[in-house]
Amino acid sequence: MARDTGWSWKSEEPGANAGLNLRYEPGGWGDLFKSAWALEIANALAASSAGSLVLLDPFAGAPDYPLLDPVRERLESLPAPVLREAVAEHGDRFPSTARLILERWGERGRGRVFDLDAKRRGGWVGHAGVEVLQLGDGAEALGPPSEAPPTLVHVDPYDLFERFEGLLHLGLEAGPCVLFYLFNKAPRSVKARNRYLDLRARLGRLLDGDSREALVGRIPSDAVLPRAYHELLFVAPGDLCAQLRDPLGRLARELHAQVAVAGAFEG
Repeated sequence: MARDTGWSWKSEEPGANAGLNLRYEPGGWGDLFKSAWALEIANALAASSAGSLVLLDPFAGAPDYPLLDPVRERLESLPAPVLREAVAEHGDRFPSTARLILERWGERGRGRVFDLDAKRRGGWVGHAGVEVLQLGDGAEALGPPSEAPPTLVHVDPYDLFERFEGLLHLGLEAGPCVLFYLFNKAPRSVKARNRYLDLRARLGRLLDGDSREALVGRIPSDAVLPRAYHELLFVAPGDLCAQLRDPLGRLARELHAQVAVAGAFEG
C-alpha cells in the first residue's frame, strides 16, 4: 500500500497481529463496501467480454488476512450475499479485493499487483496468473499503459485523500474502468471539507469531454462517531455505468443504512 509508516490499528487478538503492519482493520466496513462493489463490477466486466480480463492493482496489500470475530459478525448481517459466499470459501482468512476479483474471473483473469510492503507483496508470488510488479511506489504502475490497457484498475492507497493531485489523473489514464477507494475526511474540519470539494472538482475537470462517467458511493466510517466516510468512485464508460447504477446504488444505500442504524439507539 502507499506508505509503510507503521501501525495505527491492532487486533484485540494478539496472535493475529504478527507481521500485518497495517494502518487499517482488514475486513472493516470500508473493505466490505469496496469488495461488494468490486464483485458487482467484476461480474459485469466478465459478462461483457469474451476474452481475458486483466486487473491492475498497484496497492494490492496481501492476498488475504486473518478473519477475526468482528469481521465475521459484520459478514453475518451484510446485505451482500455474493460477498458473504465468496469470503466463506476462504475459511478463517479474509481475502483482499484483488483476490476476490481474480477468483471471480477464474481462468480468464490475469493480475498485475504491487504493494510497498515486501511481505504482503511476496504473498502474491506463485499465484496463478498474477504478475508481481517491481516498483518503488504503486503510482509508478499508473498512467498511460505501454501495452493493452487493463480491464479494471483498482486504486486504493492509504492516503488518496492526501495525494489525489498526483493519483487521480494517473489512475484515469491507466485504463477505461477505474475503482478508487477514498477515506473521505471531510467531516473533520472546514479545511478537510474544502479539500474533498477540490478532489471532486478535479475529477469533474478530468472527465470533462471524456465518454466515461462516475458513480460515487459512501458509507459512514463508524456507527457512533462517523468522523469520515468510506467512499468509492467508479469511473467507466457510460453504458457500463448505466448497467451498474442500480446494483451499486442499492449496495451503497443498504450498507450506509446498516452502519447508521447500528448507532441510532442504545438502551
